[in-house]
Amino acid sequence: MDRAAAGSVGRNRLDMVWLELTTRCNLHCRHCYADAGVSAPLQGRMSLDDWLAAIDEALNLGVSAIQFIGGEPTLHPHFRALLRHVGRANLSLVEVYTNATRLTDDLVGCLKDNGARVAASFYAEASEVHDAVTLRPGSWHRTVAGLERALAADLPVRVGVIETAENKAHVPHAIDFLRRLGIRQLGVDGERGVGRGRRRAADTAGEDVSQLCGQCGRNRLCITSTGAIYPCVFARKTALGDARDGLRSALEGAALAGFRAAMELEQRSRRLRLNGSTGGSAFCEPGPTAPIPYPPDEPQPDTDGCSPWERRA
Repeated sequence: MDRAAAGSVGRNRLDMVWLELTTRCNLHCRHCYADAGVSAPLQGRMSLDDWLAAIDEALNLGVSAIQFIGGEPTLHPHFRALLRHVGRANLSLVEVYTNATRLTDDLVGCLKDNGARVAASFYAEASEVHDAVTLRPGSWHRTVAGLERALAADLPVRVGVIETAENKAHVPHAIDFLRRLGIRQLGVDGERGVGRGRRRAADTAGEDVSQLCGQCGRNRLCITSTGAIYPCVFARKTALGDARDGLRSALEGAALAGFRAAMELEQRSRRLRLNGSTGGSAFCEPGPTAPIPYPPDEPQPDTDGCSPWERRA
């Protein structure tokens, strides 16, 4: 059956999935939204067969874009097998969100062979500032070397500079440095108040919608290494189900419907607070806050461009 024909329509259509393969990471960034680190579980409860089944169901539901995330997704023992499986699907977008420190020539070749793009975060032109964010000495040099290998192999690369308390004054210089390196797709985002980025004394009882772009739950899902399904990588308090029980039930369930209703209510309230209007979108406005566009001559997935760092280009 054709995937596009098999997919649901309207609000229950599935266009994109984030596959959070692991919360293990070789860095320990101060602001990590996934609270990833070197001591985190490498695989979680999702076996290779579980991941393959979730991917196949997503494809049957019409998915056109898949992003591998973590933690550091390339650490997962089955990363290459999963990438090859996705690569055979001929999707509009296959992307690996990595810290780039592990991008050896061999791994870059694997990414290229399977039609994958690279996305990465970066913090400062000065290595000591970058390493102060990642809390791993030498990470700047490994990240830059990995990006250079990807560029040399003509892999599509996009990089987001995350503005934190540690690197705020260095963001413009970081952008200039990345441009000189040869990277053309660049974005800047602020630190999100989720995971280790939550630096408030008290936690919120429900989703902190101020940290969400407004596209959450719209034809996309995040699947984590535990099997948990969420509307977005940042929306961690609205559990939609377990991937091992299937994705369709998450798409059609009451939890996602309630989340969407809450998001729409917040959007209307925010628009009224900003300009007294109920039209348009207060989350993803055109111009300075728009997501980074894909090159106009390349296929563009129907994902609204939502990404963990694309709020401000």
